[in-house]
Amino acid sequence: MKGSLLLIVQVCLYLCYSASAGIVPVLRANGLMNAAIDPPTPTPCKTPLLWEGRYSEWNHNAGTNNRYTISFDGVKRRKWIEEELKSMRPGRRLFKFLILFDEQVTYKIDPTYNVCTKIPMEPWRNFSIPPSALFEDNYLIGGPEGNLNVTEWSDRQPARHRESWIGGFTEKGCWPVFDIFTFTNDTVSIAYTTRFFDLTSGIKNMSVFDVPAICKGLVTPSTKPPGTWQWTNLVDWVKELLLGPQKVDDGGIELTYEVDVPVTTEAPSMVDNQYPTQTYWRPRIPW
Repeated sequence: MKGSLLLIVQVCLYLCYSASAGIVPVLRANGLMNAAIDPPTPTPCKTPLLWEGRYSEWNHNAGTNNRYTISFDGVKRRKWIEEELKSMRPGRRLFKFLILFDEQVTYKIDPTYNVCTKIPMEPWRNFSIPPSALFEDNYLIGGPEGNLNVTEWSDRQPARHRESWIGGFTEKGCWPVFDIFTFTNDTVSIAYTTRFFDLTSGIKNMSVFDVPAICKGLVTPSTKPPGTWQWTNLVDWVKELLLGPQKVDDGGIELTYEVDVPVTTEAPSMVDNQYPTQTYWRPRIPW
């Protein structure tokens, strides 16, 4: 009797070993067990529409790294940005920026001299995950004593094109952690790395999006590159003196960002287009 029980136990152990060594790998290779073994692929989360905080931005091409505070309105696509003092430098001026994307206007304010100028628009960056984004990774930032769970996304399309945008977002709350954006064509090459911190939900004072009195009535800037103002105005003055008023062709150098994502006229949201096509002369501004 004891011999029979021992034989049964040995047969069971052999069958279990065979199943774990041969049958399970075969099932996994045939895709029969993937649904039970592989976790589901995450879907893009939605970043809060209204928030405030701080960020640093590294302009790789210019070799500059600056810090800013930001009030972000993803509903009406508006940004209020103030440059922070990072180090004491003689003559250093800190600027403020009011971006009203739907109105296609950006104001640059110099509080030192109480001067406001209207500068060309840049593409809207939502600091959120596009619906078509590709999930890249999920990991912890930090160590055992303190860490943050982050999901990483990109606009990469396998076997079609490499990524030009990579973003990291917290697993809880979908807050932006970092944003990397690069673009290159025949006329322009840009590369930004943006890191976010001290973010809070909501906007304490919505009046920051009101156009300051010193900015009202400004004329839309020319697309001519800097340094041509004096010579251009002299030539125009001579033409008007000799030939009378003429129609001036304001054809400056235009830099165009052509992006795959089409511009939409639907109500904006944090999952709308991050980088719509926009033609402009690029100033040195922090976004």
